[in-house]
Amino acid sequence: MRKRILLFAVLISILSYAGKTIRTVTYAFDDATVPTAGTLRYEIENAADGDSIVIPATVGKLTLEQEILIKKNIGINANGLIIQVETPSGSNYRVFNIGEGTPLTVVIDKAILKGGNLTGNNTTDVKDLANCGGSILVNNYATLVLKNSSVVNGLGNYAGAIYGAENTVMHLTNCYFTGNEATTNNAGAVYNLGELNVNYCLFEGNKSALDGAALTSNKTFTTIRNSVFYGNESATSTSANNGGAYFNTGTATSTLATVENCTFYNNAALNKGAGAYTASGGAKAVFTNCTFHGNRNNSATGAGAIYLRNSTATLVNCTVTGNSTIESGAGGGINISTTAPKLYLVNSIVAYNYKGITPDDVYVGAGLANGTNNVVGAATGTALENSISFSYNPESYLFAEYTTDNGKKVPVLKDNGGISCLGEVIKTVALVDYAGEVMSVAMETAAPSVEGYNIPAKDQRGYLRNATYPCVGAFELNGITAVKDIKSDVALKIYPNPARDYISLSSSGQILKAEIITLSGQKLRMYSLPGQTISLSGINPGIYLMTIYTDHGNTTQRISVY
Repeated sequence: MRKRILLFAVLISILSYAGKTIRTVTYAFDDATVPTAGTLRYEIENAADGDSIVIPATVGKLTLEQEILIKKNIGINANGLIIQVETPSGSNYRVFNIGEGTPLTVVIDKAILKGGNLTGNNTTDVKDLANCGGSILVNNYATLVLKNSSVVNGLGNYAGAIYGAENTVMHLTNCYFTGNEATTNNAGAVYNLGELNVNYCLFEGNKSALDGAALTSNKTFTTIRNSVFYGNESATSTSANNGGAYFNTGTATSTLATVENCTFYNNAALNKGAGAYTASGGAKAVFTNCTFHGNRNNSATGAGAIYLRNSTATLVNCTVTGNSTIESGAGGGINISTTAPKLYLVNSIVAYNYKGITPDDVYVGAGLANGTNNVVGAATGTALENSISFSYNPESYLFAEYTTDNGKKVPVLKDNGGISCLGEVIKTVALVDYAGEVMSVAMETAAPSVEGYNIPAKDQRGYLRNATYPCVGAFELNGITAVKDIKSDVALKIYPNPARDYISLSSSGQILKAEIITLSGQKLRMYSLPGQTISLSGINPGIYLMTIYTDHGNTTQRISVY
């Protein structure tokens, strides 16, 4: 997956701000001592409650001398511009400090926030908020709505990108988090002590010294939908007790995570814990229609994908495959072995996970593992009820496509259609179907309702499930698209991709128009009735969106120019 600075769904209409007054930023410079009218700092400090602040794209990159304190209900529309500290990852201050302990709501739209390095502001107390939230600090009782934005390159002891204090509410939609790092503690990108709602977000390439390279929830209620966690690395410190792209901790009564239609892939716990998800302290989580693939743990303590310590996790129609731990570990897929955790599997697949090169899917050293109507390959310490028959030798039919990785047979994760996150289809693992003659053991073998859990009407891709006999796992074989795919049903190819001098188009329908758009929404080129080849002359190297309009509909795809 290629790096991006700002991605958002260009076909979604942008909500306008309805503040009392629209204030316009006219200068890119900053003067923290005596703010100049027209600068972002001046307009924020002099805004009335409920005002909206617009930064025209012509203003260019804004560089701040100090953090900006926001004490009012305001909206900021950055129009895809960068708002950064003087030296990203270096300056000892953040971009925004929101609230002073009183209720307020701040809406930030279409911004690229480049944070600082807050790790040394208080050397005697690493938990001091002066050290946390490399780009944004959300103080008690404040609400942050961040949408269509990127938060990159921030450093903090906790939360390289955003720190949400107690009694806060955060709504993150169509956002991209990358290159953020918690240098001594938890949450490479986002640390949350309040309510958190994440939708259509991508967490990529974030790091943490301890737990939760992408996200940490602490004694709170969290909802994550239609999002991707990719290439995050946690537990770089040898003193870490847990790991995972997502770390969830708290008590049974104060902590619940609801995770739906998400993919966790190629995340790593370099010391302990699990590559994708780790929980402790009684925390609860329910995963529905989620895929865990290619995650790894590099120690004898933990698991490749999911590790539970005194906590509860329920997986409904999930697929856990292609994950791994080292040879001396246990639970290439799932490990529950510390202080009586609980695992409930419902209509889920846990197979082709490895300990070294040996299949090792579920390990139960302590606690309870229960569930029904599951495909589980190799389980240690438990016998799940009504499991669907599966065998590695002779091998049962399960997935559609495999590859080999260091002697291990691994199912292929790829674009199988369906919902997109930031312009890219969320990847899944398809089930096998050989012309209807040889079908996956997961085909039409689930139950529409199990132990009080109603099976989702759609699979992870948004395809309708068989209402009577749905498939096991996140992917519904022969599922029907519930809503017409935004990509349309026309057969269209854009190649080569990446490209340098030209892009070729091949379509089963008539191509009426083509557009090349920047990731911030600026239209660069428009071609009417283009031929089969489009020149890229004059277009700088980078990632763009190309929208093709045909007589059967339109499609938007990412292209890379080098």
